[in-house]
Amino acid sequence: MYTKHHKYRQLFSNFSYLSISQLFNILFQIIAFPFLIKILGTNNYGLMVFVESIIIYFAIIINFGFDITATKQISINRDNPEKLNEIVSSIYIIKMILFLISILLISIITYCFEILSSNRILVLFTLWKCFYEILFPFWFFQGIEKMKYIAFLNILSKTIYLILIFSLIESKEDLVMVPAINLLSVITFGLIAQWIIFYKFKISFYFPPYDTVKKYFSEAKYVFFSNLSTRLYVSTNKVVLGGITGMSSVAIYDLAEKIIAVLKIPQKMLGQAIFPKVSFDNNIEFIKQLSTKSLIVNVLLVLIVFMFSENIITILSGKEMLESINILNILLISIPIIAMGNIFGIQLLLPFGYNKEFGQIVFLSFCFYLSIILVLTISNMLNLYSLAIVSVLVESFATFLMYNQCIKKQLWH
Repeated sequence: MYTKHHKYRQLFSNFSYLSISQLFNILFQIIAFPFLIKILGTNNYGLMVFVESIIIYFAIIINFGFDITATKQISINRDNPEKLNEIVSSIYIIKMILFLISILLISIITYCFEILSSNRILVLFTLWKCFYEILFPFWFFQGIEKMKYIAFLNILSKTIYLILIFSLIESKEDLVMVPAINLLSVITFGLIAQWIIFYKFKISFYFPPYDTVKKYFSEAKYVFFSNLSTRLYVSTNKVVLGGITGMSSVAIYDLAEKIIAVLKIPQKMLGQAIFPKVSFDNNIEFIKQLSTKSLIVNVLLVLIVFMFSENIITILSGKEMLESINILNILLISIPIIAMGNIFGIQLLLPFGYNKEFGQIVFLSFCFYLSIILVLTISNMLNLYSLAIVSVLVESFATFLMYNQCIKKQLWH
């Protein structure tokens, strides 16, 4: 059993490793994005993001919510080697089956749509996102609270990626080289992650009984549908833009969204660091104390970025994508809303076993999103700005429902 002192020391250690890893991610975006936009051009970069947005759908399928449910199970059973073997083996079997199904579906979709079939090599290499979901067992390292392995592999892989793109990407014709480099990086460092799990932590893979595998699959299904609903509308924004307004709009929206993704990092790090602890000891007061501080930090981040949004966009893309400023300013509103949604949903509903309620909320949010998109499409009002506003509305709707559910379940008062 962990002492209280050890728990908080472990929490600080995990948060520190995640901070280093995420700070490197920020640096990575600052270095890679301007270079790729300059070399590939707005249209080519938009095409790459468009294809990635489609492949992400299948990466979500392969993930299947195990980043939440498997993390929770690993955390609870961290001192039980036999149970760890069962969890890891079951998750890998499910993921491999989902991977094979995804490859089949991607092949069919690529054949059916001209924009994908004419860029089939780009689609092929963009499968790195699917390989990532199999080979990078983030859920295992998070569950045992060994974030140093995540930080190490993340920093090493992205360093190699940067070296390779600066060495090999020289013109627009090198577009497919970008996802190819990603694929090489994922496979290489994913295999290192497997070595760490099965050699250092002595996990033994075996084929568990069907009912055991089915149990882990069923446990994750509500989180899967919630993840699917949440990330579908994020990726669908780019797919819709690519189909209606062109690839330049995809690049413009993606730039604003990448900055928003960076601003989500502090909340994401906090959530990743404390989720195993919350799952282990179910301390509601601990979450409440952190929520106030989290909200203050996120509001301050929004105000700072709003004041310097034009400078940030100019530094990252020059004068070619200044339209991203307005999109960024709209999306900024969602940052504190998402932070509180994370508290109510990820840190309260899920650790306390309300997976079904969480999944229902996010599914309702996705339906809300689809209804607005349908109205905007029929009224011919679908554009960069309306999509950004829709994103804020959907996040607000989801957070409101999660807050109400926490009140109903007496997790918040």
